[in-house]
Amino acid sequence: LTEAQKASRKIVSEQRKEKQAALAESIMQLTQEHSQKIAGVTSKHDVTVEKVKNLVMGVTAYKKSHGPTLTNVLIFAKVQEVNSELPAGSKHSVSELRRLVAEDPKYQNLTENEKEKLKDVLKEHRESKSISVRATNTAAARDVQSGLDLIFRLLDGLAVRTGIYVTLFVTRGHAFDTHTATWYSTDNAMDFFEDILELELDAITKQFEMWACNENRNLAQRDSLENMQRDSKRMINASFCLFVPMGARLNYANFDTAIKLKYGVDKRGWLQGVPFKSPTNLGNVEQVRALRDALKAQKCYFFKMTASDQRSFIEELEERRDAGEAVSTTRKKRSDAGVKRKRSRRESGLLQSKYPRAGRPWKATKRRTQMPKMVARTRTRRTSHGAIWRPTNILQHTLYIRLTVVY
Repeated sequence: LTEAQKASRKIVSEQRKEKQAALAESIMQLTQEHSQKIAGVTSKHDVTVEKVKNLVMGVTAYKKSHGPTLTNVLIFAKVQEVNSELPAGSKHSVSELRRLVAEDPKYQNLTENEKEKLKDVLKEHRESKSISVRATNTAAARDVQSGLDLIFRLLDGLAVRTGIYVTLFVTRGHAFDTHTATWYSTDNAMDFFEDILELELDAITKQFEMWACNENRNLAQRDSLENMQRDSKRMINASFCLFVPMGARLNYANFDTAIKLKYGVDKRGWLQGVPFKSPTNLGNVEQVRALRDALKAQKCYFFKMTASDQRSFIEELEERRDAGEAVSTTRKKRSDAGVKRKRSRRESGLLQSKYPRAGRPWKATKRRTQMPKMVARTRTRRTSHGAIWRPTNILQHTLYIRLTVVY
């Protein structure tokens, strides 16, 4: 570097240091003023400093939903025991249920397995309650409205915090439902549909509602065997395609050798009692429904094996082969194997295949179709007005000749 370049860089460095020192001093003053104001707010409203800081700074705490506690589990078990057969108005209160639980000796010394079983019962009850069908259309409409209000508030806050764009369409699933179709969009996300797709959100919502009502399927029809099989197969393929190359297919019969050994992909959470095969080959409605629910809840999925898991699996597979176990299913042998059969026209070469043979270009055969007797060849003629007229049959040719003679 020259002396001039060194001097200019030194000047720029000094200016940068001065700016950083001025910024640090301003931040210190702002922090002091901020602390003084927070102290004033805490003394005025009698709250803690941490609460005011969380409210001012806008800190968002993401927490998972709490699982059932042992107290909730025991109270629920007692409710099922004493309140299930009592009419409305005469059921035991929560305080009475707590007292009954404390006095019941069978709930005092529970083992860990018994506690887990009671927790599973409460979890299943909560899940069934969250997805249960409402008794009337009015109750369903209120449920939709309250749920959408919560979703809209969450999306509004998420858009402010992270700057995302969201567009949401909601419509009824049957013509007899009472809740109306609506749409939601953050900021100017609707401009994408109007400027790029040249569609208005109201028109899209109307078309969406018409499509949903024309499906004319109730909840029982949606849970038919065919629909559940299709949904299960779609979710299985979506999970499987994340870890395999494009074009790879799931081989259920030879999963250990064709998938697990070749691609290093294994399954997890496949339900016991459900055969491992394509959902379209399962004829039991309860098995397909349980598999669909497990796939939807992401309890059943595919995952990529680690290198150590693959090595241990290969060793296990070799041990099984050495023991004489068939690790893969072989293709069933034809019943007429070894018997000379009559060759088809395609095999004998009389019928040309639509795929070319290796090393020879395939050429399509030209076929000449015989024209009808009353149809002549198409000729292009130019009229006196400059327009092009193409007669296609004998009558039009005759008419053209007569018009030419007249004119």
